Amino acid sequence: MTSRFRWSDLRLPLMLLLITAVAILSSAVRLVILAITPETEIGQFDLLDQRYFLNRTGMWLHVLPGLLFLVLGIVQFMPAMRRRSPHLHRWMGRVALASGLMSALALYWLAFSLPAMGGALTIAGTYVFASWMIISLIAAWWAIRRRQTALHRAFMIRAYAIGSAVATIRLLGIFGEMVFGISFQANFGLWLWIGMSLHLIAAELIVRQVFSVTARPVLRSVILPLPPER
Repeated sequence: MTSRFRWSDLRLPLMLLLITAVAILSSAVRLVILAITPETEIGQFDLLDQRYFLNRTGMWLHVLPGLLFLVLGIVQFMPAMRRRSPHLHRWMGRVALASGLMSALALYWLAFSLPAMGGALTIAGTYVFASWMIISLIAAWWAIRRRQTALHRAFMIRAYAIGSAVATIRLLGIFGEMVFGISFQANFGLWLWIGMSLHLIAAELIVRQVFSVTARPVLRSVILPLPPER
Protein backbone atom coordinates (compact mmCIF):
# COMPACT_ATOMS: atom_id res chain seq x y z
CA MET A 1 0.00 0.00 0.00
CA THR A 2 1.40 3.38 -1.04
CA SER A 3 1.63 5.90 1.79
CA ARG A 4 0.05 9.30 1.24
CA PHE A 5 2.26 12.35 1.13
CA ARG A 6 1.76 14.79 4.00
CA TRP A 7 3.02 18.36 4.00
CA SER A 8 3.82 17.97 7.68
CA ASP A 9 6.52 15.49 6.61
CA LEU A 10 8.52 18.42 5.25
CA ARG A 11 8.64 20.48 8.43
CA LEU A 12 11.76 18.95 9.95
CA PRO A 13 13.68 18.59 6.63
CA LEU A 14 12.89 22.21 5.69
CA MET A 15 13.97 23.41 9.11
CA LEU A 16 17.22 21.45 8.77
CA LEU A 17 17.76 22.85 5.28
CA LEU A 18 17.28 26.38 6.60
CA ILE A 19 19.76 25.77 9.42
CA THR A 20 22.38 23.97 7.33
CA ALA A 21 22.14 25.86 4.03
CA VAL A 22 25.05 28.12 4.96
CA ALA A 23 27.13 25.17 6.18
CA ILE A 24 26.44 23.15 3.02
CA LEU A 25 27.23 26.05 0.69
CA SER A 26 30.37 27.08 2.59
CA SER A 27 31.61 23.47 2.65
CA ALA A 28 31.06 23.13 -1.09
CA VAL A 29 32.89 26.40 -1.73
CA ARG A 30 35.81 25.28 0.45
CA LEU A 31 36.14 22.04 -1.48
CA VAL A 32 36.41 24.01 -4.73
CA ILE A 33 38.89 26.44 -3.20
CA LEU A 34 41.01 23.59 -1.84
CA ALA A 35 41.08 22.01 -5.28
CA ILE A 36 42.02 25.06 -7.37
CA THR A 37 44.08 27.34 -5.11
CA PRO A 38 47.89 26.95 -5.25
CA GLU A 39 49.97 27.20 -2.09
CA THR A 40 51.41 30.56 -3.18
CA GLU A 41 48.00 32.28 -3.04
CA ILE A 42 46.70 31.24 0.37
CA GLY A 43 47.66 34.61 1.86
CA GLN A 44 44.54 36.17 0.35
CA PHE A 45 42.33 34.25 2.82
CA ASP A 46 41.70 34.94 6.51
CA LEU A 47 43.41 32.85 9.19
CA LEU A 48 40.49 30.45 9.54
CA ASP A 49 40.46 29.64 5.83
CA GLN A 50 44.25 29.53 5.59
CA ARG A 51 44.26 26.61 8.01
CA TYR A 52 42.43 24.57 5.39
CA PHE A 53 45.57 24.62 3.25
CA LEU A 54 48.01 23.60 5.98
CA ASN A 55 46.66 20.06 6.04
CA ARG A 56 44.81 19.53 2.77
CA THR A 57 44.42 15.78 3.26
CA GLY A 58 42.91 16.24 6.69
CA MET A 59 40.58 18.92 5.42
CA TRP A 60 39.39 16.74 2.53
CA LEU A 61 38.71 13.93 5.00
CA HIS A 62 36.77 16.34 7.21
CA VAL A 63 34.91 18.60 4.77
CA LEU A 64 33.88 16.15 2.03
CA PRO A 65 32.35 13.50 4.34
CA GLY A 66 30.88 16.30 6.45
CA LEU A 67 29.15 17.78 3.41
CA LEU A 68 27.77 14.36 2.48
CA PHE A 69 26.56 13.85 6.06
CA LEU A 70 24.70 17.18 6.05
CA VAL A 71 23.00 16.56 2.70
CA LEU A 72 22.01 12.97 3.47
CA GLY A 73 20.76 13.98 6.90
CA ILE A 74 18.10 16.24 5.41
CA VAL A 75 16.78 13.40 3.26
CA GLN A 76 17.02 10.84 6.04
CA PHE A 77 14.80 12.87 8.35
CA MET A 78 11.95 12.83 5.81
CA PRO A 79 9.22 10.46 7.09
CA ALA A 80 8.08 9.80 3.52
CA MET A 81 11.53 8.40 2.70
CA ARG A 82 11.37 5.98 5.63
CA ARG A 83 7.84 4.86 4.77
CA ARG A 84 8.19 4.47 1.02
CA SER A 85 11.80 3.32 0.68
CA PRO A 86 12.95 1.70 3.93
CA HIS A 87 15.69 -0.23 2.13
CA LEU A 88 17.09 2.96 0.57
CA HIS A 89 16.77 4.70 3.94
CA ARG A 90 18.90 2.00 5.56
CA TRP A 91 21.62 2.18 2.90
CA MET A 92 21.71 5.96 2.93
CA GLY A 93 21.86 5.76 6.72
CA ARG A 94 24.96 3.58 6.53
CA VAL A 95 26.64 6.07 4.21
CA ALA A 96 25.63 8.98 6.45
CA LEU A 97 26.93 7.15 9.53
CA ALA A 98 30.30 6.39 7.90
CA SER A 99 30.57 9.96 6.59
CA GLY A 100 29.78 11.49 9.96
CA LEU A 101 32.30 9.28 11.74
CA MET A 102 35.04 10.04 9.22
CA SER A 103 34.41 13.78 9.38
CA ALA A 104 34.45 13.80 13.19
CA LEU A 105 37.54 11.58 13.43
CA ALA A 106 39.37 13.84 10.97
CA LEU A 107 38.85 16.69 13.44
CA TYR A 108 41.09 14.88 15.94
CA TRP A 109 43.89 14.92 13.38
CA LEU A 110 43.26 18.55 12.42
CA ALA A 111 43.12 19.72 16.04
CA PHE A 112 46.43 17.97 16.69
CA SER A 113 48.24 19.04 13.52
CA LEU A 114 47.06 22.63 13.00
CA PRO A 115 47.66 25.75 15.09
CA ALA A 116 44.60 26.32 17.26
CA MET A 117 42.79 29.52 16.36
CA GLY A 118 41.35 30.58 19.69
CA GLY A 119 43.81 28.64 21.83
CA ALA A 120 43.09 25.91 24.35
CA LEU A 121 39.37 26.67 24.34
CA THR A 122 39.21 25.73 20.66
CA ILE A 123 41.21 22.53 21.14
CA ALA A 124 39.09 21.44 24.10
CA GLY A 125 35.85 22.24 22.28
CA THR A 126 36.94 20.37 19.18
CA TYR A 127 37.72 17.20 21.12
CA VAL A 128 34.62 17.42 23.31
CA PHE A 129 32.09 17.98 20.54
CA ALA A 130 33.75 15.67 18.02
CA SER A 131 33.69 12.95 20.69
CA TRP A 132 30.03 13.58 21.46
CA MET A 133 29.19 13.38 17.76
CA ILE A 134 31.01 10.05 17.48
CA ILE A 135 29.28 8.73 20.61
CA SER A 136 25.89 9.85 19.27
CA LEU A 137 26.46 8.15 15.91
CA ILE A 138 27.55 4.89 17.53
CA ALA A 139 24.62 5.07 19.96
CA ALA A 140 22.23 5.63 17.03
CA TRP A 141 23.64 2.58 15.26
CA TRP A 142 23.44 0.51 18.45
CA ALA A 143 19.83 1.57 19.04
CA ILE A 144 18.61 0.67 15.54
CA ARG A 145 20.33 -2.71 15.85
CA ARG A 146 17.99 -3.28 18.79
CA ARG A 147 15.02 -1.88 16.88
CA GLN A 148 14.76 1.10 19.23
CA THR A 149 13.65 3.48 16.49
CA ALA A 150 12.86 6.51 18.65
CA LEU A 151 16.20 6.26 20.43
CA HIS A 152 17.97 5.87 17.07
CA ARG A 153 16.36 9.04 15.69
CA ALA A 154 17.09 10.94 18.89
CA PHE A 155 20.82 10.25 18.71
CA MET A 156 20.93 11.00 14.98
CA ILE A 157 19.37 14.40 15.70
CA ARG A 158 22.04 15.01 18.34
CA ALA A 159 24.82 14.04 15.93
CA TYR A 160 23.34 16.17 13.16
CA ALA A 161 23.07 19.15 15.51
CA ILE A 162 26.82 19.02 16.10
CA GLY A 163 27.67 18.47 12.44
CA SER A 164 25.59 21.43 11.32
CA ALA A 165 26.85 23.90 13.94
CA VAL A 166 29.76 25.13 11.83
CA ALA A 167 27.63 27.74 10.06
CA THR A 168 26.17 29.02 13.33
CA ILE A 169 29.66 29.40 14.79
CA ARG A 170 30.72 31.55 11.84
CA LEU A 171 27.58 33.66 11.92
CA LEU A 172 27.95 34.25 15.66
CA GLY A 173 31.57 35.26 15.18
CA ILE A 174 30.73 37.68 12.38
CA PHE A 175 27.88 39.15 14.43
CA GLY A 176 30.08 39.56 17.51
CA GLU A 177 32.80 41.25 15.49
CA MET A 178 30.44 43.64 13.70
CA VAL A 179 28.24 44.58 16.67
CA PHE A 180 30.52 44.29 19.71
CA GLY A 181 33.97 44.53 18.12
CA ILE A 182 34.96 41.11 19.46
CA SER A 183 37.68 39.56 17.29
CA PHE A 184 36.32 36.43 15.61
CA GLN A 185 39.73 34.84 15.17
CA ALA A 186 41.01 35.57 18.67
CA ASN A 187 37.77 34.37 20.27
CA PHE A 188 36.98 31.49 17.94
CA GLY A 189 36.98 29.03 20.84
CA LEU A 190 34.31 31.05 22.63
CA TRP A 191 32.04 31.10 19.58
CA LEU A 192 32.65 27.38 19.04
CA TRP A 193 31.37 26.56 22.52
CA ILE A 194 28.40 28.93 22.23
CA GLY A 195 27.39 27.72 18.76
CA MET A 196 27.71 24.04 19.62
CA SER A 197 25.84 24.50 22.89
CA LEU A 198 22.96 26.30 21.16
CA HIS A 199 22.65 23.48 18.64
CA LEU A 200 22.72 20.79 21.32
CA ILE A 201 20.09 22.62 23.38
CA ALA A 202 17.88 22.87 20.29
CA ALA A 203 18.44 19.17 19.57
CA GLU A 204 17.45 18.19 23.11
CA LEU A 205 14.29 20.30 22.90
CA ILE A 206 13.33 18.57 19.64
CA VAL A 207 14.16 15.12 21.01
CA ARG A 208 12.22 15.56 24.24
CA GLN A 209 9.23 17.18 22.56
CA VAL A 210 8.94 14.81 19.61
CA PHE A 211 10.29 11.54 20.99
CA SER A 212 10.37 11.98 24.79
CA VAL A 213 13.75 10.24 24.73
CA THR A 214 16.79 10.90 26.91
CA ALA A 215 20.28 9.45 26.68
CA ARG A 216 19.71 6.96 29.51
CA PRO A 217 17.91 4.13 27.63
CA VAL A 218 20.91 3.49 25.40
CA LEU A 219 23.00 2.62 28.46
CA ARG A 220 20.49 -0.06 29.44
CA SER A 221 20.29 -1.39 25.89
CA VAL A 222 24.02 -2.16 25.88
CA ILE A 223 23.55 -5.04 28.29
CA LEU A 224 20.40 -6.43 26.66
CA PRO A 225 20.60 -9.10 23.95
CA LEU A 226 19.44 -8.43 20.44
CA PRO A 227 15.83 -9.43 19.79
CA PRO A 228 15.41 -12.61 17.74
CA GLU A 229 15.30 -12.24 13.95
CA ARG A 230 11.87 -12.52 12.39
